[in-house]
Amino acid sequence: MRAARGPSCVRVTTFADHADGCLRSMRHPRCSMDSAGHRLERMRKHLGVYTLRARGRDRHQQSPPAKQGLLFALPQNDVQEDDLDTLISPLEAIAAGMSSDSMRLAAAGQNLVNANTPAYKRDVVRAHAFPTMFESGIGHPVPARTALRPATDHSAGTLRQTGRALDVGIEGAGAYFEVQTEEGPAYTRRGDFTVDAEGRLCDHAGHPVLGQGGTLGPVGDAPAIDADGTLRSGGRVLGQIRLVSFEREDLLDRGAGSLYAAGRAVPQAEPGRARLRQQHLEVSNVDSAAEMVTLMETMRHFEASQKVVQGMDDMMERALRKLGEF
Repeated sequence: MRAARGPSCVRVTTFADHADGCLRSMRHPRCSMDSAGHRLERMRKHLGVYTLRARGRDRHQQSPPAKQGLLFALPQNDVQEDDLDTLISPLEAIAAGMSSDSMRLAAAGQNLVNANTPAYKRDVVRAHAFPTMFESGIGHPVPARTALRPATDHSAGTLRQTGRALDVGIEGAGAYFEVQTEEGPAYTRRGDFTVDAEGRLCDHAGHPVLGQGGTLGPVGDAPAIDADGTLRSGGRVLGQIRLVSFEREDLLDRGAGSLYAAGRAVPQAEPGRARLRQQHLEVSNVDSAAEMVTLMETMRHFEASQKVVQGMDDMMERALRKLGEF
């Protein structure tokens, strides 16, 4: 259909092809953290709508994408900015839902990849409390937006007996080993320790494990580790493995693998009732079956949202086609 001729008109191009590309980009892990508002702004651009404010206000004349599409002509005074917002508002809700789905897909995929990583803590997506959002939003209309945020489930995994002398598990939640990295102290519950060339006790990545007085070593054959962390080797006491606890584990900053930085969390030297078990290793707290169910359910919901967008596109196309016939 050709656009109507006239000195004042609004051109609208269908957005099916452009929206599909935008929605496909949401599946990429890098896009999982993008705000729904950014995606919605891309949708607005893909719509290619000239928005002309009435009564001499500022004008926004954005050219439609240089791709073939249906054009419809409407009188300038018939299309106001509020009408455009009404047209876009369902897309805002869908964008928020698909952003949430993207976060859930990324979390489930990360959990499945690390299901067999010792002491790995699964990624979760948590919602803000609705009463808090409702009260803070009274009198401040805002577009639809996601109320979810990524977080970590710090619940302790079960201990599995390995029979290896340098495998150490922590009984009790909230306590961590302290290791020395190039960036400074870091914390982990992963206890598959090793011994470096200098005889120091290290974690699986080679970071020295810290005791009450610094590094621990030299570690010889048949080391023994007591429940309170006392390390013995060759009949000598080498020191005590340092355990650190945090009252607010949710404030820890996640690093590589099973490492955490203190971030805004305040480390406490008293580990509470935590005890160590030699020849045991903490497994991840990931339930692979549950993560697979979450993955499939979220993918179905994501695909259903795509179909809704396509249905809205068809409906808008038919409506604008009818208006273009007048």
